[in-house]
Amino acid sequence: MPLGVLIGLVVAALAALALYLYLPRGGAAGGSAAAEGPHDVAIPFGYKSQWLALKTDDADRALAALGLGPGRWAGWPEGIRTQSALFVTLPIDGWVLAVSPAMRGFAPGDSSWPQHVAAISERLGGEVQYFGSHRVVDYHAWCRADRGTIARAYAYVGDAGETLAVIGDPSEEELELGLDFRDTRTMTDADWEALSEEDHDVAFPDEDHVMQIAGAWSVDPTGLPEEPVGAGRLVPLPREWR
Repeated sequence: MPLGVLIGLVVAALAALALYLYLPRGGAAGGSAAAEGPHDVAIPFGYKSQWLALKTDDADRALAALGLGPGRWAGWPEGIRTQSALFVTLPIDGWVLAVSPAMRGFAPGDSSWPQHVAAISERLGGEVQYFGSHRVVDYHAWCRADRGTIARAYAYVGDAGETLAVIGDPSEEELELGLDFRDTRTMTDADWEALSEEDHDVAFPDEDHVMQIAGAWSVDPTGLPEEPVGAGRLVPLPREWR
């Protein structure tokens, strides 16, 4: 066999081996991804990000509830860092996580986001939670809905000193954590004057509070074990989600 042909065959074999070892596997969009390889190792996240937690052990059921199509398989390094798509994990402790820092979330003068979360929970036929945290603008939010009904929501932007939303009473888990935050929209001048710097730290949330509530409600993504959990799927993020 000519030397050039032999070298070509060796190079092709090495390339095929590299693809097998390092690219996410899982076959068809509705199949399952094998939990092996560096791309399948969970990467903790949470700060400066937004995510949904869907209570189900069926990733395809979660994708159907999101209503965004099956997407394509992707490893954690790509999925967590992608800005223009939603990274949907396989189930982790009974929850499917859908992550994207580009999600719209709560916004001043816009009360539609909790209803969006509720609609996903109705399609799922179960509980869906939303969490958001961004330290640059001091944005911290959480929302919980079950079968189309919003049970709890709170959102605050410290940069503007504004509470964006309060729906329902603090959950049992929030109270157990000692978290019962103020609503700036109902505070009087006297309330503000009486608020010391020390009081301010407990009157309004920070990013660690978001992670604590996520851990109490479902999964704290900052504490994900860095071990194989399977690849996820990347789904394009439509304009109405941004």
